[in-house]
Amino acid sequence: MNDSLFLSVLIIAAVILFGSVEAWSLLFVGCAIVVYFNFRLYRFQAGMGRFRYEQGLVPSGMRLSAAGFAALVFIQLIPLPPALLNGYISRPEYGLLKKLSLSLPGSGGAWHCLSIDAYDTVGAALRLILYMMVFFIALLAGGNRKALKRSFSVLAFFGLALTVFAVIQKATWNGRIYWFRVLRNGGSPFGPFVNRDHFAGFEGMVFPLGLALALETRRLEKALLYAFVSAVTAIGIFYSLSRGGIVSFLASGLVFLLLAKMKKSGGKLVYLPVFFAAATVLCMVYIGISPVIDRFETGGLSPGQRLLIWRGALEAALDFRWIGTGLGTFREIFPLYNPGLQQKIDFAHNDYINLAVETGLAGLFLSLIFFASLAKGVYNCFREGRARYLMCGLAASLSYMLVHSMFDFNLHVPSNAITFSAVTGFLAAGIQEAGAQAEGRTGVRRLH
Repeated sequence: MNDSLFLSVLIIAAVILFGSVEAWSLLFVGCAIVVYFNFRLYRFQAGMGRFRYEQGLVPSGMRLSAAGFAALVFIQLIPLPPALLNGYISRPEYGLLKKLSLSLPGSGGAWHCLSIDAYDTVGAALRLILYMMVFFIALLAGGNRKALKRSFSVLAFFGLALTVFAVIQKATWNGRIYWFRVLRNGGSPFGPFVNRDHFAGFEGMVFPLGLALALETRRLEKALLYAFVSAVTAIGIFYSLSRGGIVSFLASGLVFLLLAKMKKSGGKLVYLPVFFAAATVLCMVYIGISPVIDRFETGGLSPGQRLLIWRGALEAALDFRWIGTGLGTFREIFPLYNPGLQQKIDFAHNDYINLAVETGLAGLFLSLIFFASLAKGVYNCFREGRARYLMCGLAASLSYMLVHSMFDFNLHVPSNAITFSAVTGFLAAGIQEAGAQAEGRTGVRRLH
């Protein structure tokens, strides 16, 4: 099994298993990642005598910021003496840390972690390691362009099948996912996901891949087929009635068109977006536009409730402004800042604010450096004419999730985080391949 095929199967399995949000499903998916990663690492090391991996072609900002973020999480788990904590962080923050520390409770001379709950931070760190493994596998897989296109095709058609299934399940809804799995804590299910926004989050990362294949192929019938598949997948986003998903869809579509324009795709750039837009509009007319409009007016968290959550979360982020409360500890700290909302809030419904609370300005800065370096690499590839159409789809897919993360917590859903990690790795590999082409060393880094 090649790397791209493994990642396709992994992503599909992670989605089908309820988004891998349950412990048993995450364990299954996590074991598959660890086993394959170690197998792939062995193959990679065995081939080092015959091939030289061009690490320098991946933006250095990505490598350094990723290493810095890993070091930050490690620092959050180190027990530190009270004198050091009291001298390094602000006094209000230290007082809260002593009261809230679930990792090393006690007072007086007890040492404390910077994380208020080491157990949650360790769990979040382990999930982060899994996502980094997926990124590494995708980085190696990106050099095999033929296999990558097959992977795109598999995911594009899976997105279509997932939309059809979700619509059928919605039409025959009996209160159970897959018509047999009872919902434990309510929610707004759609497809295999408990939350409609998470369904839209996954589909939003998939639909640009089909459009990229449509531009990549030279056969008109295949191009129209991929455009139609992407259109139906996009319809799934609208049909799920995810407000954040619809806004993010428009943003990612704009990114795709801008990059395709930079690529100068000629005639295809004219008729494929027109065909895609026409198919989308026809499907929207068929299902009706009024439910989408009503969804923006009512349903789910109101804008006022979301703003209240953000305000409370920002207050927590200011109190723990430098290092944060610890990765994965938002649900532990937020009750102290809850502005009176009755429901339990596990996430900030904004991944950026959530990250600021848990990792402080340090983690937020490192994350922004990572994606800024990636964006700069993508821009340079298109500006210099070294990018392929597949990178249009990957960049639009990444843009979709970065925008959607402003309104929801998709990156805390394992299946969507795995897909996001794979897309990021594929995109980094594309930058690497383009750089290798520019230096005349395209065959140096491939490991098959």
